[in-house]
Amino acid sequence: MPTAITPPGQLDAGFSAVLARVLQELRARLAMQASPLVSDSTVGDELAAQVRAILGRVFASLIAAETPGGAPGRAPVITATAGADVGRRRADQHIHPAESLAASQVLFEVSLTAITEVLPGRWETDAVALSLQHAIMENVVPAATSYVNVLLGRLSGAHTEERLRISRDLHDRVAHSIAVAQQRLQLSGFGDTDHDDDGAANIRAAADALQLALRETQAIATELRYQVGSRQLHEALIDFADDAADGVTPVRVSSTGHPRPLTTGVQEEAFIVIRELVHNARRHARASAIRIDLTWTSTAVTVSVQDDGIGFVRADVRPGALGLIGARERAEAIGAELSILTDPGAGTVVTLELAIVPEAGA
Repeated sequence: MPTAITPPGQLDAGFSAVLARVLQELRARLAMQASPLVSDSTVGDELAAQVRAILGRVFASLIAAETPGGAPGRAPVITATAGADVGRRRADQHIHPAESLAASQVLFEVSLTAITEVLPGRWETDAVALSLQHAIMENVVPAATSYVNVLLGRLSGAHTEERLRISRDLHDRVAHSIAVAQQRLQLSGFGDTDHDDDGAANIRAAADALQLALRETQAIATELRYQVGSRQLHEALIDFADDAADGVTPVRVSSTGHPRPLTTGVQEEAFIVIRELVHNARRHARASAIRIDLTWTSTAVTVSVQDDGIGFVRADVRPGALGLIGARERAEAIGAELSILTDPGAGTVVTLELAIVPEAGA
């Protein structure tokens, strides 16, 4: 529950009067808009607590600005950790952030009017407006961020379940069927080296193709089960690289700087993007080695996937190249930037830039 900052004694009555008026007008305006923020008593009580905390910060900022050298809305930032909690609750309550943004606009309007009319002449209107905007955004930004993180976590969970289902189907159904077909070819005897006719050669080629398909299917089924889980991103990538099947291009992972925690949804999606980039390199680059380098700072992590393969001409990439398209779409979904540097014969470097936004209240 957010804690209000109580103004000095001489403004207690004014603060109470402003709070009462703001809550009354805010509820009335939101009710006219059929906002879910006032349709439920629990949500309504949470809203009232947020308003009290926000107005408390506004009054504290305005009073601090009256001291020599002070400036309204530019006091040391007060971290509104309750905003993150609110965002998570709104996600659980299935209340879209658009409702909170609309309510914040109404709150700004009714609060600006209430403060300037209940305490006329005490502060300039622009000072009140600046302090209000600052205090409201302290709640809105962490709330919106945590709401998105909750949805990303749910999306990641759904993706994990789907990958596990596909992995089971590949292993239990597709791989099994390929193995049965291969076994029947072997039992038929037509592919024996004793037979040198074209039919036997074709059967041997078919058996070899089935063997390759079986290995590929088993490898895909295994890789689909990988996830970050409770580990750090670089730890999961190291395990992924170490568990590679024989015969595939080896991957080396390095990490510099201090690894920082990422939210579950962002971390899992980033892992999938990097894994897909490794797949692309293994399938198309004809590389002898692949490197994954992670560089951590206090505000971002940069991941580069580099191979020493044949490279390519960007303009020649076919529109249906789902690997790169999927990687870019996933990167955009988590707010990351994906860039590609390549030239024919010079290998390829794909870089993923991901900002680290600490979750307030975490």
